[in-house]
Amino acid sequence: MHYLLLSLMPLVAYATSIIDATLADPSPPRPDKLPAISPPFNYTAIEAGLAEHLSLASFRMEGLNASARMIPQACKDRAKDYHMQPSDLQVFRSTYDDCEQPWVMCRHNNATVSMQDITTVFGRIPLGMRQFTRHLIVLPSASLPPGCAGVSSDDAIVVGDSALKHFVLAHEISHSLDARNRPTTTPTPNSNSNLPIGISISPTWRASYALDSATVSEYARSAWPEQLAETGVAALYDAVVPGGLASAGNPSYGGVMNQVGAWRREFGRFVDGEGGCGLRRPDSPMVGWDD
Repeated sequence: MHYLLLSLMPLVAYATSIIDATLADPSPPRPDKLPAISPPFNYTAIEAGLAEHLSLASFRMEGLNASARMIPQACKDRAKDYHMQPSDLQVFRSTYDDCEQPWVMCRHNNATVSMQDITTVFGRIPLGMRQFTRHLIVLPSASLPPGCAGVSSDDAIVVGDSALKHFVLAHEISHSLDARNRPTTTPTPNSNSNLPIGISISPTWRASYALDSATVSEYARSAWPEQLAETGVAALYDAVVPGGLASAGNPSYGGVMNQVGAWRREFGRFVDGEGGCGLRRPDSPMVGWDD
């Protein structure tokens, strides 16, 4: 797991183990040759733009009976990671009108956001991107490592309650997009088309970085998967907010547009809804609290 300190925005983290290591340089250089954009993007403005212009899918919610003492394995595992009991988590289903299959989510009993808050924010993420999440798990921010807002692992996302933001989800889902899709323009030596490889490790992706004068954030300079995921936030804003990234109020935005354009070429089809919800991986199995 990689955790991001509070001094770096946005506050997100990712477990990189699902990227196919056999295709990656065992010690790839970090994307730190370029400076971070200056001035930095205003993520309050980014969040406001996404909240206003992303369409909310209609939904219905159903809380699961706690007396059954059942929980998704992914939620149980994350509870253990953060020294919690399965009984501390409320399990519920959120079904959106754009996908017949519900999402099973977990919310800590002490979280400051409600089931409806969680379902609403997640429901604004375009379906083509949303389908790459198996479970969304919301815990009190104080229970996560200091400064950590989110963790993504195996298509399950954990976020702190104070970090339940569209841009945080866009970052975390970008990790799954990275790991589960093959570059559209770069041949790969792997003949198994079902084996995920990280687009962030591809020559095409790195070439887009080399054409720019900055990264989208300081955190983007820490690792190639983080650089792609951070770019995903800017690219989603560019795709859905009128005026694109130019409307975000940063006069230096042009210095990152090759990276933004590369993200949109690789993943823009999912912003537009490609795949519907047909690319979803099966949920983790329901297990007993005491199993």
